[in-house]
Amino acid sequence: MEKPASAISAIIADQNKLPFASQSATKRRASSDPDNALFDTDEAAAYLDLQPGTLEVWRSTKRYKLAYIKIGRKVRYRKRVLDEYLDSNTVDGGVA
Repeated sequence: MEKPASAISAIIADQNKLPFASQSATKRRASSDPDNALFDTDEAAAYLDLQPGTLEVWRSTKRYKLAYIKIGRKVRYRKRVLDEYLDSNTVDGGVA
């Protein structure tokens, strides 16, 4: 049985509302909760003003406890974790 054109249009419209449809990966990761946005290594490095290779070395040597998410071969960092790292490395000027 063939669906009427209006029903097909409604299905397509519903699919386009899904968070993964027709959005770039960066927009999709940042859309729901900005603090839980996921950054890949390049994006995280840019956010921290580092080279991507620096994050790769930190991961392999465990130099800093910078939590990351491993999905297969992909590595992702939560924005919240990057912000916490920056906060923990903030030096108070000690102005009295």
